Amino acid sequence: MKKHLMTEVKLSSISPQGWLKEALRRSEMGMAGHLHETGYPFNTRFWGRSYDSGDKGNEVDKSSWWPYEQTAYLIDGQLRTGILNGNSALIGRAKKQILAVINNPDRDGYLGPDFLKADKELNRWSHSVFFRAAAALYDLTGDKGIIAALKGHFLSGTSRHEFARDVCNIETMLWLYEKTGDRRFARLSEQAWKGFNRRYPDYASADKNLNRDIPIASHGVTFNETAKLPALLYLYTGKKAYLKSSVSGYRKVEKYHMLSDGVHSSAESFRGKDPMDSHETCDIVDYQWSLGYLLMATGNARYADIIEKGTFNAGFGAVLKDFKATQYFSCVNQVVATSNSNHNPWRTGNQRMAFRPIHVPECCSGNSTRILPAYSGRMWMGLKNGIAAVCYGPSSVGFLAVNGARIKVVEETGYPFSEVIRFKFFMKASCRFEFRFRVPGWCKEASLFINGKRRAGKLAAGTFVPLRRTFKDGDLLELRLPMTVLAKRHAGGGVSLERGPVLFALPVKEKRSVEKLPGLSTKKFPALNLLPVSKWNFALDLKSSGGNIILEHSDAGGFPFDPDSAAIKLKVPAREVRGWKVIESGTCVRQEPGKPELQRLSKGKFRLTPPLPPQKGLKKRLGGLKEITLIPYGCTLLRLTVLPEVK
Repeated sequence: MKKHLMTEVKLSSISPQGWLKEALRRSEMGMAGHLHETGYPFNTRFWGRSYDSGDKGNEVDKSSWWPYEQTAYLIDGQLRTGILNGNSALIGRAKKQILAVINNPDRDGYLGPDFLKADKELNRWSHSVFFRAAAALYDLTGDKGIIAALKGHFLSGTSRHEFARDVCNIETMLWLYEKTGDRRFARLSEQAWKGFNRRYPDYASADKNLNRDIPIASHGVTFNETAKLPALLYLYTGKKAYLKSSVSGYRKVEKYHMLSDGVHSSAESFRGKDPMDSHETCDIVDYQWSLGYLLMATGNARYADIIEKGTFNAGFGAVLKDFKATQYFSCVNQVVATSNSNHNPWRTGNQRMAFRPIHVPECCSGNSTRILPAYSGRMWMGLKNGIAAVCYGPSSVGFLAVNGARIKVVEETGYPFSEVIRFKFFMKASCRFEFRFRVPGWCKEASLFINGKRRAGKLAAGTFVPLRRTFKDGDLLELRLPMTVLAKRHAGGGVSLERGPVLFALPVKEKRSVEKLPGLSTKKFPALNLLPVSKWNFALDLKSSGGNIILEHSDAGGFPFDPDSAAIKLKVPAREVRGWKVIESGTCVRQEPGKPELQRLSKGKFRLTPPLPPQKGLKKRLGGLKEITLIPYGCTLLRLTVLPEVK
């Protein structure tokens, strides 16, 4: 029984255009295409090395699963980027590593490193990451050997797949069930989930805890990778209790932990909603990946809204705009990003908020290459007879209608900076099918024009709208999504501004310096320290001058996420806050999340972003009224997003 309301389409059927194509090109020229040149573990083919004696690079560390997780992220990111960009060399690099494993199973069918074969906690977690790439390669090539090898692996009986994050292999087992119809994989998946719940009843992602309305106490990646699994089980079993668990769990993510840039706090465990709370870059992609499954299971447009917001803001805000470095932790308020600027309790004062091609541990470096492919691959989803425009951006998609007709839909738009999206349809003969589009929850006055004529009736915000009609070659749908600037209030007297899915921030000009980190960076992919050189210590005064906010559209051209060619800007009234400055200290307190007893005082030289100044006494610290310019969050590196508000 399959309960997909929408399904993934083949990645090769999607063609990014416009700014999205440029972003993927930059990613290809950046970490997705060249991270293996920068250092360990990416310069060693962990997954393929044991089958290729001619491979050069560092020796394989056989004491841990970590490097296999990290390199699997990169293999998946490289392959999907290569498919979307039509880059055969990038596809070939990933394909070589995948097939080195697929074509060399043990006698019992097991795939992968020998030392991870044992049936114990976390030994199979990295397999679940690697097998995503194998599934993507199958969808590209149709190589039945991949299906046969994965079947042999999971039917080998070498693991119960119920340990910790090892349970994430349910994702691949259910994929095999879909491709083969073999019900053994559905049974193995349910057995693994039941075993996981028996073994870890106190985990935040255990069924009983997913359904409890309390803040989440968990490592962010662990929660995202496991809490989506009940929704996946629902997709293939139809058991509503499974879906209820995942929906309840992710409702708590929004309620207790959501940050203004569209991704929850997780440094490295879930935290609150304070502007100083950050998220791990791994969670930016893991969160959107998980929500994609909930979207397929529920058809709730809310999940697509969040995926867009998280990608356009948190995703672009955590990387250099040439995609040559990323942060391990990124924050809505970060006015300094250096090797001693991490202001989170976990590893306070270390390098995790700096922009580096490789961080230690290296998971965020590899996983960051998956952000754009994960978004691009789920912009479009399949219907029983038609196609759904799920998340928006310039692109095209091809699909087959039930009568075998080949249809192409081209989406022309500058979204998320533009309010207009045009869908053009191309086919040899007229054909009846369903086209489904989304009205975001933030848009109250959406309208649709079909071949120039306005469609009657109101388009409800936060819904998918189905159009079931006979389409002909050259049909044009124009969707208009009026956007207004909204002020959102936050704890501690802070305020942020957003328009549609785009969050705005005050960009802070930076002074860059290169830190030499052999084995973790190169001349072409440097490790950077960013210090602020422009004023940032402002409070918004939205009541002065009538709270006048001026929206400006730029026609400068270029890549809209580059700060100098930002497509839209906001001019807002503000006042300087005297005495609010970067914290420079010779000591800081570090702790392990959830273990306050392990707090310790560290000595060194630390530069930390300060929290918002308290509202009490704020008026006495304010300077005169002036105008400041905010740009889209995704255009920024150093930034102030949640500003104090003059009450």
